Amino acid sequence: MRTMRTFYRHVLNIIGILTVVWVLLFLIVLIPVKILVVPISVPRDVPHAALIEALLQLALTGVFGIIWLVIWYFLIRWYFNYSLRKQYGNMRSQTTNGGSAQNYSEIVYRPIGIIHTPFKEPRGVPIQPKYAKGIRGTVEVFPEYAEGLQDIEGFSHIILIYHFHLAKRKSLKVVPFLDTKPRGIFATRAPRRPNPIGVSVVRLLKVEGNILHVENVDIVDGTPLLDIKPYVPEFDAAENVRIGWLEERVKRGRLARDDGRFMR
Repeated sequence: MRTMRTFYRHVLNIIGILTVVWVLLFLIVLIPVKILVVPISVPRDVPHAALIEALLQLALTGVFGIIWLVIWYFLIRWYFNYSLRKQYGNMRSQTTNGGSAQNYSEIVYRPIGIIHTPFKEPRGVPIQPKYAKGIRGTVEVFPEYAEGLQDIEGFSHIILIYHFHLAKRKSLKVVPFLDTKPRGIFATRAPRRPNPIGVSVVRLLKVEGNILHVENVDIVDGTPLLDIKPYVPEFDAAENVRIGWLEERVKRGRLARDDGRFMR
């Protein structure tokens, strides 16, 4: 139903835009051209005078019309650029001043690197770093971001934030690992999320230039890296924790590796 409503809304928008274009074309092009173009007169003793006069008039009208359209094109382009800059400035001001960022319809991130691991597909990957003890990998940070790695070698663990690039579908309810019942996606760590972002705390072994050697990796090879943060227990370890439906299942840990359920 929502898809059909969206389709009809797009159709109505297109019809409205075409109507406006025709009205504007008539008002800002045809009428001014008709008024401003000077009539051309060819002496009647010239052979085919009427035809030549008509062709010259048509050519002059066409040239004037093109010039008029170009002027309007640059005026409209300037107006839209100005409006976009103004809108972006207002949105940035709202966010900077603690306002709501609800005006953002899309946020685009670019990878800062690639994560390399022994796992070529999701099936068989440990479902959390807890179950990936001893599994090693590397984090390749793109050279243009390598300067940001300064001082990171002083931390024993780091937080990798990455994109679930193999998550093909989005669901608000999933049957997660360690369970057989559907759960709300935000009460799980399943990859089939509205914004497929993953987080893993891994052990940092050493740093070689723009390459980080890590351990306890629960990530598929080739995963795009979005960000790196240092893990600090005083900041990241909470007190008086409840873990909901996972309480008993974490202790049993009956399913420690991906069974491929989210590849379907």
